Amino acid sequence: MKYLTFLFFLVYTATCSAQIDPISWEYSSVKLDDGSYELVLKASMDGDWVVYSQFTPDGGPIATEISFDELEGLNTSGAVEERGKLIKKNSPLFDLEVYKFENPVEFVQSAEIKKGVTSVTGTITYMTCNGMQCLPPKEKEFTIQIKE
Repeated sequence: MKYLTFLFFLVYTATCSAQIDPISWEYSSVKLDDGSYELVLKASMDGDWVVYSQFTPDGGPIATEISFDELEGLNTSGAVEERGKLIKKNSPLFDLEVYKFENPVEFVQSAEIKKGVTSVTGTITYMTCNGMQCLPPKEKEFTIQIKE
């Protein structure tokens, strides 16, 4: 009976945490000048949830990773910039200093985009935690509309 109770609790917990996503994403493009854009992925977090930096050290939580699909007419330049309040704090859970963002944070990629390109696609992988729990890393596909 104890085994069945434990198994039920394990399945219930996994099901509930699979449905939780305290991070919402918005995607946009900002035209800087002719053919030059910023591709913006903005994370908004519920309550005390955080998202980790792309530069979080190994051995800690999963660092945010952004990749853009190859597309003729799209040339990204430089690293993805992080815009938000970066918190560097020692984590007893991971026993190292982690780099995280509170609400909100923007991940911004500079790009040259040729006329005729109407959208850019890619994938973002991120992990989120609050003071009580961490959720497994999530991978989301995104589409950013290019506005002339």
